[in-house]
Amino acid sequence: MASLSCAAAPPAPGEVTRCETQCTWVVAPEDEPPAFDQVGPMDIVIEVGEAPLFEHSSDALFLPTPDLGLAKKSFNAWYHSGVLAALETLAEHKVDGQASLPSRLSLFLLGALRSVSALHSSFYPHLLLSGEELLAKFSGAAHWATCPVRAMQWHPHDARLAIARKDNLVQVFQMHTSATSSTAHFVSGRMQQLKHAEQKRISSLAWRPYSGSVLAVGCQTGVIIWQVRSHPGAARPHAQPLSSSGHSPVTSVAWSSDGRLLASASPADTSFMLWDVSGPDCTGTPMCRHGGGGVALLAWSPAISATGMSRLMTATPSPLFRVWETRGFSCERWANLAGRVTAACWSPDGSILIFAMAGDPSLYYLTFFVGKTDKAGGARRVGGADTAIKCADLTAIELPSASDPDITVPVGGCVQSMAWDSTGAQLAVTFTADSPGRNLVAVFTTRTQPVVEVLPSGFVRGHTAEVPEVIDFQNNMQSGGLLSVAWSSGRVGFIPLVYSNPGSSLDTGLVASGAVVSELSSKKLGESFGSPATASPAFSLSSCRKESLFKHGFSAPSAMQSPLVLPRVTVTGWSPS
Repeated sequence: MASLSCAAAPPAPGEVTRCETQCTWVVAPEDEPPAFDQVGPMDIVIEVGEAPLFEHSSDALFLPTPDLGLAKKSFNAWYHSGVLAALETLAEHKVDGQASLPSRLSLFLLGALRSVSALHSSFYPHLLLSGEELLAKFSGAAHWATCPVRAMQWHPHDARLAIARKDNLVQVFQMHTSATSSTAHFVSGRMQQLKHAEQKRISSLAWRPYSGSVLAVGCQTGVIIWQVRSHPGAARPHAQPLSSSGHSPVTSVAWSSDGRLLASASPADTSFMLWDVSGPDCTGTPMCRHGGGGVALLAWSPAISATGMSRLMTATPSPLFRVWETRGFSCERWANLAGRVTAACWSPDGSILIFAMAGDPSLYYLTFFVGKTDKAGGARRVGGADTAIKCADLTAIELPSASDPDITVPVGGCVQSMAWDSTGAQLAVTFTADSPGRNLVAVFTTRTQPVVEVLPSGFVRGHTAEVPEVIDFQNNMQSGGLLSVAWSSGRVGFIPLVYSNPGSSLDTGLVASGAVVSELSSKKLGESFGSPATASPAFSLSSCRKESLFKHGFSAPSAMQSPLVLPRVTVTGWSPS
């Protein structure tokens, strides 16, 4: 198992990371422009002003209408704000100064519902938070409430970048890569701006696979499906809002590998929604599983080449997550974790899930195999391993800087978000706002065959006082990956990671005057891994109850109702307590 002490020396304050090539990191003073040809596109600067007036509600723009009847008032309250608002409207009704019969019945029901809600909230404290507080707590951005960029995602097949801003605007940029060199730039005049009345407080973005123009936006009101322009002559962008009662705010959206289904999750809803976007109606199906207090995070795996099946990970606000197979939609769950899952990524082949938990500065992975049919219920098992193995120790330490060994730089902490490139070669990690390494992005070199290995490679630092908020990889570069970082200042920076083409122009003539090369030696590489048999998981999930459940809330067979204790898996050199 690797620790951050194996990584290349981090940049000191006042230095910025230029790029990485063949395990060599190049850093330079912040105020010194690059002396080599720009490999990645120029930075994007997002300047966001204050939110527009009346952003929260349009009710203040209209005069009240006191002549509405009680039934219509109650219906309007239910339609706009839910059952509790309708009951409160009925409870306020009086006849000749006295509470009417509907008012007394509503007061009784309100008291009962509030008592049940208070009991439920004692188990799940996040349910007491407002919608905006839920978004800030469960968003991938460390400072969601204040950062100019709240979400960002590259298109999986096209060089197109979507950025969600604090002012509820989504911008889509088109990048052009030169066929004769490694340079790249964003095409002027091709930027699209997407704004909709229902698009408020954006939390997540997801491009639809095998489609060049469909973008899903998760926000406080639900989901917005955008059809953006794929080329200059295409029709203007148009939006289709999707919503379901009680399913807000939405903190995560994810597409199936074939692009037919869209999943959305809300920490306030015990069901996650599956939207069938293959038809014009975009029908939604709630997938309800009790336990966990909601669904905060989604991660849909690529399809397994042998079977075409994919898996969907749904993490709750509690120390519990589930993984679903997406043919019959049965699921298995892992509980009794050290904390809730804050970030998760699937390997390109869909067989490895790497995840991190709140309060635990570590990375873990689960291995999945092709599920077998359960004879008792006829459902296909998910096929997850019983034991999660710790693959990286991110405990906060101090390392000497790349430019001056006498200057130490704090690195590491608990994980805020992760991004894994499509080749499975690079994993980027950001840290929570209270972590010592919050100013840095940690980059790991990874592989999944023949064994899973996660090796710290180096660190990315931005300008002075900048904190990384959102990260993603552009996966269509010819010589590696392009790590994109949205910083707390509103700047979106691009760091080329060149590792697959030794003849690249980055290998020679790269270092400018004043730049510092920080190398990852082969000695560190050998010391970090060792034998796979010595990997030491920090905890075991094998003692947790795993259950197979079925679609649309149907009960599992009686054989699966009682707790099922799975056999423990013992790793050489470590035994579960």
